[in-house]
Amino acid sequence: MTEITALQIQQFYNDKYNGGLTANTIKHYHANIHKALKYAIKMDLFPNNPSEKTELPKLKKFQANFYNAEELEEFFKAFKGDRLELVVNIAAYYGQRRSEVLGLKWDCIDFDRKKITIRRKLIYRMGETDDELVVEEELKTRASIRTLPLIPHIEAMLKERFFLEQYYSNLLKGDFDRTFDGFVCRDNFGKIITPNYTTQHFQIVLANNNLRRIRFHDLRHSCASLLFFKIFCLHYQKFQYMGYFHK
Repeated sequence: MTEITALQIQQFYNDKYNGGLTANTIKHYHANIHKALKYAIKMDLFPNNPSEKTELPKLKKFQANFYNAEELEEFFKAFKGDRLELVVNIAAYYGQRRSEVLGLKWDCIDFDRKKITIRRKLIYRMGETDDELVVEEELKTRASIRTLPLIPHIEAMLKERFFLEQYYSNLLKGDFDRTFDGFVCRDNFGKIITPNYTTQHFQIVLANNNLRRIRFHDLRHSCASLLFFKIFCLHYQKFQYMGYFHK
């Protein structure tokens, strides 16, 4: 470890960035490396921290993008029957992050009280040889843990998913993957839907259906557009019934 140089670390950053990783991802790599070397200095294993001499790629300002109500309608049609159908619907209707949707477990769904609770995340964390898929059982702040009403549309999708999971579990028996038992967002073989697959497949579906390109994270912004449209439709029907609008 004492032979690690700033040049080697810089080359690592450059290779990752040129290989397609974003400046923000490189920043996270740097934070972990810097923290590890800082601890090594504290334990008298290192005379100095070579990561402090490196330069990181500049972060690009990304302007948030979102779909309007009409685009969302086409968006949901494109994902109908797709492996990500439930994932994108939960993200769009509740404004959840990718990690929160994928970290959802059945113990967070209360069908009797019509509630859904967000309390854990499914993320990748840098391991010894490669990124590891891990579950964070606790979110960072109390505000991140929230209980929301179970929207009828989502409730129906969740019940269908639960039925299919029981069906394929009994059908496939030992061939059904039980590594992530208890998680909601799995396929018919029991395999967990991963963050990387979600991001990559999301873009593929958009491209195949000639939909405007947005990030999966932008569904959080589209959520506001969707809710506004639903509220407008609700009040429009109400006012129409009261005679304020002509049919």
